[in-house]
Amino acid sequence: MTTRELQAEENRRKILSCALEEFGTHGYHSASTNAICRCAGLSKGLLYHYFPTKEMLFLQVLEHCVNDLEAISPQPPPASPGTSSFALQQFCTSRLEFFLLHPHHNRVLEELLRGDFDIAEFAPVRQKLWQNRRLLLERHLSQASLRPSVRPEDAAELLLMVLDQLRAKYLPWREETVFLERETVSLHLKESEQLLQLLLYGILEPPNQPQTQKMSSQKSGEII
Repeated sequence: MTTRELQAEENRRKILSCALEEFGTHGYHSASTNAICRCAGLSKGLLYHYFPTKEMLFLQVLEHCVNDLEAISPQPPPASPGTSSFALQQFCTSRLEFFLLHPHHNRVLEELLRGDFDIAEFAPVRQKLWQNRRLLLERHLSQASLRPSVRPEDAAELLLMVLDQLRAKYLPWREETVFLERETVSLHLKESEQLLQLLLYGILEPPNQPQTQKMSSQKSGEII
């Protein structure tokens, strides 16, 4: 690459990094392109040279966030006893940990999923995010030992609902994004792992045979 091309690449990198911070802190509507320019140390003219509109800049930030999320999402391993259930739990906790440690990514992607804006260019990214997380989770579930009556797609729907609720609990919607201390993140992850254990393996012991039924069975076997 030429010196000019390297400089252009560096300018784009700085703009996207500052845009992620701005959009991730204030949201799409309240984000300021002036603040992004100040952060990147570039003029607004240069900003619009690389990204002609605010929508195009946000779209690039969205795709960056989706790619970062996919990069940390573990793929299901070959099916074997014990590994599939562990991999499923790891998939769920790794995504939750990613959002807890990257609140700017969380804010940007949450705003996309909430559909707080009706911009046609954002629809394919929203669809990609929905489909990818569901398909990857279903692949993990297809490797696990599900009960005969449970379909992977139904289990995926339930797990996604729980993960979304946990994310909303630990990272509630605020006017400005708040970074969590590492100790707080660890406590949240420990609690989420316990909840996932309850969800995956149940909360009730199998019911004992009623005493009256036991007595009836014993009597029917007696020789009179």
